[in-house]
Amino acid sequence: MPAKNLAEVIAYVKANPGKVSYASYSAGTMSHVMGLHLNKAAGIDMKHVGYKGSPPALADVVGGHVPLMFDGIPTSLPMIKAGRVVPYAVSLPQRSPLLPNVPTFNELGYPQNEAMVWIGLWLTPNVPAAAQERLCAAALKVMAQPSEVDRLQA
Repeated sequence: MPAKNLAEVIAYVKANPGKVSYASYSAGTMSHVMGLHLNKAAGIDMKHVGYKGSPPALADVVGGHVPLMFDGIPTSLPMIKAGRVVPYAVSLPQRSPLLPNVPTFNELGYPQNEAMVWIGLWLTPNVPAAAQERLCAAALKVMAQPSEVDRLQA
């Protein structure tokens, strides 16, 4: 993608109607919906390419097979730090402490692209209460570690 910022991305897509696609980690996910929102708000027509998860989609972006992707910071951060992908915007209400120089979609005039992903831990109903409590305690212990707090605040 020959663009340095979101305005240039949008200009490029407008100059190449129907030729630019974006990857998501699966159809119907927030990653997919973010592209739909941007299409509508910016008056562009990026084509969606759904993958079976973020890693294969990100690999194809890095490999140049798909020019854009809407992805979570924790997954993309290693590629961003390595200079393999360029972040144009974050969907958080405020800038991410992990990417303080990357503007929010809201700052760039696209408030409809503000979103946060919620992740849950699920068990089948027949798991004994004692096992549920142990798993919950272990998950909370891990999530309280400073390294994980930083990752989760992305």
